[in-house]
Amino acid sequence: MHRPLLLLLTEILDDLQVAPLKTFAFLLLPVALASAQNRQDARDLLSRADTAIFSARTVRLAATQSQGFVGSQLPGAPFKIEFVRGGKGRAEYGYPASRSPITLMVFDGAYLWEYHDLTRRYTKNTASAWTFQGEIETIDYGRRSANILTASYQTDETLDFRGTRVDCYVVLAKYSRAPGLPLADSAIRRVWISKDSELILRDYWEGAESFSTVKRTVTTNYTDIETGIPLSDDLFVFQPPPGSIAPQPESPIERSKDLTADAAAELEKSLAADSRNIASRLTLMWYYAAHNGVESHLSQLRHIEWMIEHHPDSELFQGGDAKLQPFFRGPAFKAELNHAEELWLRAVDASHDDPKVLDNAQNSLYWVDPAACIRYMMRLRRAEPANPEWVIAILRVYAGLSYEDPKVAAGLAQSDIEPSGDLAVTGCIGQLLFGVGSARPGAKDVYQFAALGEKLLRKAQAQDPASWRWVRTLTVLPGMVNSRPMLNNAANNAAIATFVANWIQNSLRQEDLWPGRKVPGLSVPAAALLIDPSDMPAPAPIPIDGIVPRGDVSVRLQILIGKDGAVEKVQYIAGLAALAQDAVHGALQWKLPPRRDKDRAVEAVLQIEDTVTRAAYQPTSFSPGIPGGFGTLIGGGVFGGIIGGFPGPPPPSIDPGLVAAQLVRRVEPLYPAAAKNSGVKGTVRFRATLGEDGAITSLQLVNGHPMLVNAARTALSQWLYNPWIVDGKPVEIGTTIDVDVK
Repeated sequence: MHRPLLLLLTEILDDLQVAPLKTFAFLLLPVALASAQNRQDARDLLSRADTAIFSARTVRLAATQSQGFVGSQLPGAPFKIEFVRGGKGRAEYGYPASRSPITLMVFDGAYLWEYHDLTRRYTKNTASAWTFQGEIETIDYGRRSANILTASYQTDETLDFRGTRVDCYVVLAKYSRAPGLPLADSAIRRVWISKDSELILRDYWEGAESFSTVKRTVTTNYTDIETGIPLSDDLFVFQPPPGSIAPQPESPIERSKDLTADAAAELEKSLAADSRNIASRLTLMWYYAAHNGVESHLSQLRHIEWMIEHHPDSELFQGGDAKLQPFFRGPAFKAELNHAEELWLRAVDASHDDPKVLDNAQNSLYWVDPAACIRYMMRLRRAEPANPEWVIAILRVYAGLSYEDPKVAAGLAQSDIEPSGDLAVTGCIGQLLFGVGSARPGAKDVYQFAALGEKLLRKAQAQDPASWRWVRTLTVLPGMVNSRPMLNNAANNAAIATFVANWIQNSLRQEDLWPGRKVPGLSVPAAALLIDPSDMPAPAPIPIDGIVPRGDVSVRLQILIGKDGAVEKVQYIAGLAALAQDAVHGALQWKLPPRRDKDRAVEAVLQIEDTVTRAAYQPTSFSPGIPGGFGTLIGGGVFGGIIGGFPGPPPPSIDPGLVAAQLVRRVEPLYPAAAKNSGVKGTVRFRATLGEDGAITSLQLVNGHPMLVNAARTALSQWLYNPWIVDGKPVEIGTTIDVDVK
């Protein structure tokens, strides 16, 4: 294997014609061969590297770490890790060229404290040990012989370390993957190892992502490595940074995770003495929900019944906390479930059809009794005639009922829909029943859906003789359904109902949903200028304090803008009524640039519509009016910014794949207990703005399951990217980011 080395040495000595040297060279050959062999295979050296870090009682590491591409390395972000093995610990991470940490973690022996600069919030959680590994995990992975495919000595180099020049071996190794590049198919690692201490002073990883030929790099330059040194106790005392926000009280969800059977029994005793402690009751509900078994779920149901009886207007019914779950439909829960429905009926009657109580009732019964849910929605429709959204909600729930329990759906059409006198509800349900019943020619329409649908449609036509849209369904809809072969079989009841409901919703006009087909509007001056919403910059969200039901909803406003740019009048046109007050209040605070026509200021009219999404419910703070109760965290928002007017042009949008390559710090979302119990998991997508320092400055929800949004947003707000450089300067950018919650 080393014959070329021998021949080269012999040829050199032959040229020199020095016989003694030739003999001496043969004597040195075994030593040279051993040295070449040792230098060629550097696995042992890699495995020994940084042994002191893993054996010392105390450790301090400081470094800068940067990510980039081959040939393009971005500025490094500093970090420092200090810990006592088996005891306390501290970790700090900063921006490039920044002295203050953006993330700080301290374990003081009893609690783990975490602070994140982006949100200015810190948290406190009980912990038994310092388990954070960070970059130490990468070092440990790299030194395990089972992970090393090949390793060879390359050369010697000298590095500056702690003010001195240190001689290092340079080793090149190949791995199947790299911890810092999780998507890489393979990875190359180059390390600089001190000859004296065998500590790694520079660590370079390089790998190509599976979806790209571009090679990503991660470089860590250590500025300080100390082991076995005294660490001051002051390091492990958390001091809240100036302007930081104190942690919220531990939520019932978190408390329920650590609850034992004995602790649950003690909590039940405390509730017997103080039944108004909503926090304890909610903790028990989550505890019982997480433990399968009839007795646990019966206990959960009894606590829900107490909430219905004593706090039917509670915000808890808008989330998963106090919602009646599908498994309550089982025979073991029949008596208790009937009792819960009786309690809701009493609560609604006692409230005189208060919209909040009605909304809670329909939301609570959504999974266990769709017919009752629809009845409460229809009462909401009467209580809030200016809210056309309830028509769509009734249509969607009824579509599900039509194939899950067609007998009940047919009975509901006769007992509640037909005598309601509500034009929009009667017409929409008539269209649905006729479309479903007339599908699949020759199939038996057991529950006479087609006849019931036609009856409702003719009733709607009689109420609205000026429009032929309702009876037109009798000729149009059957042909549309039956022209789709995929719907023409007996097993496709759900597909047919969904198709028809979608067709109805898409064909509805705004005026169809309003009483008397009259959409409200502003009284505006004749000379007012009409503004196209597309001419306006994208507004920031208005904070929403009201209750937002599940799913996406839209709100439409008509706005009169004065000659000075101030908003003079706002008219709610359509959308969820619960949002109307917040939306109108927020829009009244807008200050826009004055509109001009022929060099004179004029009044202007703007009609704008946007979509808001209810964030995943997570109780975080006490609600007024409910002793010990917990409120909701509402996400999303409506339309424009309130303070400071409208923002300027949006930043340039960058391809998500390119931005992902600049990720420096990633925090995985915590899987919400409610989502886990419900089997909900998936991807949440946000539109994000990254500041010049690489931190995320704003997040706008694009899509995702409501139960996952809050966890995804919390994690994503802690991510950090390398700054995006244009012409040598960092710039603000926009991009799309997907977060998996599971």
